[in-house]
Amino acid sequence: MKALVDLALNVILTLACGSSVVAIAQQSKPQTYQQSRTPLMRATERDNLRVVRQLIKRSADVNAKDNFGGTALMIAARRGHLKIVKALLAAGADPNAKGATFHYGDFSVLEAAMEPANKNWLQVVDALIAGGAEVNPTGDFGRFPLWYAVEKRSGEMVDALLARGANVNHKNPAGMTALMAAAVNLSPEMVRDLIGKGADVNARTTKGETALSLAEQVRGSEDEREEVVRLFKQAGAKK
Repeated sequence: MKALVDLALNVILTLACGSSVVAIAQQSKPQTYQQSRTPLMRATERDNLRVVRQLIKRSADVNAKDNFGGTALMIAARRGHLKIVKALLAAGADPNAKGATFHYGDFSVLEAAMEPANKNWLQVVDALIAGGAEVNPTGDFGRFPLWYAVEKRSGEMVDALLARGANVNHKNPAGMTALMAAAVNLSPEMVRDLIGKGADVNARTTKGETALSLAEQVRGSEDEREEVVRLFKQAGAKK
């Protein structure tokens, strides 16, 4: 029985990792999302460490992306498959790759790990940081890990990231900070938490906006807006 299983696995791997000529020919054709997902991604999704290692051994592209920019490492991070995360990192997977979803925009590997349903998120985050993931990413990006934690209204994630080197006043290229994200989301608990941790209430975006001015513009609960505005003014915020 074991011989038959091994034979079947070898056939799957051979088909999955065919000649480069075939791969190039396939890549030249328009692909659906499902067609763009590699055998490595599928094995990662199933938490099949054995097949993942076999595919890596057979030179599978650990940084291949699906139609939305997702990678096998993102899948492993999001699902909390810690052993596969470490195996992919050891094989050269990019810990700072970016993907995208239609409704959410760009996300990083670290943010994928911070999926609320992932019970192993902190262990995965530590493995990613040890593997070179940037807590304060530079370059062309929108959201960053601390911003994502604020959007999730998770004080636990905020504390964990700050303890691991996240800058409470980090900005993206547009000048947005995590505190501004809290303002836009009309999240009094996050505003209070970040101010208490040293967030600059008068930081400005590249367009000159402050967290206070953003809070006053955004639509949402009037009660939450009033509380957020009160917290900013109490902390000396200016428009």
